[in-house]
Amino acid sequence: MTSRFLGVLVKGVFAVVVLPGCGGSSSAHRQGWTSTPTTTQAASRHGSPVEIAKDRLIGRTALLRLSDFPAGWTARPPEGESKTTGIEKEAAACLHAPVELVTEENPAKVQSQKFKGPTEQSVANAVTVTPSAQEAKQRFVVFDEPQTGPCLEAAVAKIFTYTLSHPKEASDKLPPGAKVNTPKVEQMSFPTEGNESGAYRITVTVTDTAATLEFKFYLDFALARVGRAGTSLSFMASQSPVSTLTEEELTRLTVRRPQAALQASGT
Repeated sequence: MTSRFLGVLVKGVFAVVVLPGCGGSSSAHRQGWTSTPTTTQAASRHGSPVEIAKDRLIGRTALLRLSDFPAGWTARPPEGESKTTGIEKEAAACLHAPVELVTEENPAKVQSQKFKGPTEQSVANAVTVTPSAQEAKQRFVVFDEPQTGPCLEAAVAKIFTYTLSHPKEASDKLPPGAKVNTPKVEQMSFPTEGNESGAYRITVTVTDTAATLEFKFYLDFALARVGRAGTSLSFMASQSPVSTLTEEELTRLTVRRPQAALQASGT
């Protein structure tokens, strides 16, 4: 139940708060984003097919690879993202962000493999290279705004409710007598990487009805921006979180690599 159940929830959480790069708060409106972009406007923001291909190549340089992990870790292809559009729109409204920052897909976004450790820990990351540093900044979550934590808590709670009521497989269900307590979202103390960065921890506690058994799941996610590239990382574990030193080291790698690639390309 542990890794499979949390994995399903993680995909839903990522759809709202990590991979699309929701955020920007009210500053996104002030810096020129329209609230309802046309198809032409959205396409023009991403550039030509040649430019998109170049940006994807830059993004791939920042993806984690198996050689970044100790012996005993394995890699498998990335999983598809779960979309819960209604929750995404609510999260955008709560964050005072244009909904397209949450729902619009960037064709230059690339995803790493999913890396799994010998103790059921898993790590993955995604990188989005935007046409300009301004747009990348708009897409970066505003970590220091007071509504961010409560907004994420509300979104995560709704994702759990949605996931439990729409199981795709038997293993997606909670065992009889188990219940998910209200998730806890807290900002983490994290060193600054790139132009701006930050991290949050989502803690999910599952107990039985008699409260004699308790399982804790941790999803830490870190985001950083360097120039016009944004990178996001997820760290999933049960019972105890992934080492903070490991999280910081891997985040640092995914910042320095695109930084070098952007400098080499002159962009």
